[in-house]
Amino acid sequence: MLFRSPAERGVPPVTVTQSGENWTIAGSHTTVTLNGADLSLSVRRGGTEWRMLPSSDGDLLAGIDTTRVKLRLADARKREVSKYFSGYSTGVKVALSGYASGGKSLDLAMQLFVTLETPEDELVCRIVPSEKTAAVKECRWPGGFAPGSTDFTVVPFMQGMLLPVNWPRKVWLYDTMSWGRGLYMPWWGHMKGKSAALVILETPDDAGCVFEHPAGGPTAIAPKWVHSLGKLGYPRSARICFFDTGNYVDMAKRY
Repeated sequence: MLFRSPAERGVPPVTVTQSGENWTIAGSHTTVTLNGADLSLSVRRGGTEWRMLPSSDGDLLAGIDTTRVKLRLADARKREVSKYFSGYSTGVKVALSGYASGGKSLDLAMQLFVTLETPEDELVCRIVPSEKTAAVKECRWPGGFAPGSTDFTVVPFMQGMLLPVNWPRKVWLYDTMSWGRGLYMPWWGHMKGKSAALVILETPDDAGCVFEHPAGGPTAIAPKWVHSLGKLGYPRSARICFFDTGNYVDMAKRY
């Protein structure tokens, strides 16, 4: 039996390097840098840089019996970052465990995967939970694009919304879960100059977004993964597609 190389199997060339806490995943078109300490991401595509927010307080909500505990995803006492290759995607795996609250350890672990896939270097962020006596009620990762770093936000809110970053009035969604009036379809995107970025919730059930646009902006929107029958239960995945030149039409076509 002949074992073909990744290139022969159609897997795009991707390299993974480490410098301190930063892990760089470099494809043919896109370069992604993950900070393993705070779980922030930065992406360079062409001449455009996209910055995504780090882990923050409350982005992980755990449940023990009837008690709810707010945690910070990046506050795991044990963290192991390593290269990852699945056969069709290449990137980094982050294993998180050792969460605690009130001096008590929580029997909970998370695996995060940051990979590039397809010849277009699409960024895929996956969450795989390991829940035992503690369960995940909600997780918010990856962080949204840094507020104020984009020009427009596109949301399939009812007939569709193209929202300037500095829109003078407060904006809210009727519902922030997939398939509702706020997200008719499980995606949203941003425009920055001539470039664009599209976020697709690949596991849209039990998923939605966290959205905020105060009067005058800026806009903040990020994925929100909620429990199913009391726990996260199954892997969750978001795919982020970048366009050197693109707008809301390109986003809708890609979706």
